[in-house]
Amino acid sequence: MQRVDAISMDYIQRDEEFMFDAVTIQRMERVVLGALEWRARSVTPLAFLGFFLSACFPPPRHLALLDAVKERAVDLLLRAQPEVKMAEFSPSVVAASALLAAAGEIAVAHLPAFQAAVAACPFEKLRECGEVMAAVCGVVGVSLGPAASAETPVTVLGHGHYRSASSESDRTVGSAANVADAKKRCMGPPSQSQWG
Repeated sequence: MQRVDAISMDYIQRDEEFMFDAVTIQRMERVVLGALEWRARSVTPLAFLGFFLSACFPPPRHLALLDAVKERAVDLLLRAQPEVKMAEFSPSVVAASALLAAAGEIAVAHLPAFQAAVAACPFEKLRECGEVMAAVCGVVGVSLGPAASAETPVTVLGHGHYRSASSESDRTVGSAANVADAKKRCMGPPSQSQWG
C-alpha cells in the first residue's frame, strides 16, 4: 500500500468558484461514511481491541501487560492489513485473532482470559482468520483452547430446539448430538470469579 499525503485546503480552493469551509468538509465526510455505513474495514479492528481487552481484564488492570499485548496486536493488524484474504473476515474476528496471537506470545499465563473474551466470535471464522494471520505475519496460529471449541457439550439447560416428545427423550444433558443447535456462547465479559 502507498501512503497518500493529505491534500492542502489551499490547493483545493485555488479556483474561486469552489470555496469550502471546515464544516462543509466534515458534513461531506459524514455523508461518505454514512453511505459506507461507517465501515472502514482496514481500521475498524483497532476499535475492537479496547473492547476485548476490557473484557479480558476487569479492574484492577495490569496496565503494563495490557499495553504490551495491545501494542503487539496493533502491530499484527498493521502487518496483516495488505493481505486480501483478511477482508473476508469481520473486523471483530480480525481483532480477536490478532489479540489471541499477541496474548499467545506475550501473556501466555493469561491466555484463558483472552480466549473467554473472544468466545462470542464465530469459532470457524476465528480459526480461519488466525491461520491467515499466522501465514502473513509469521506468528504461531491462534490458540483456541477447550473453552472455544465447537465440540463442547450441551448446556445444562439444554438449549436445543425440540420438535417432539420422542426427540426430547433421545437427548441427554451433556451430549453433543446437535452441536449447531446446542452451542450458545456467552455474549458478556467473563465473570470476576475467574480472576480469583
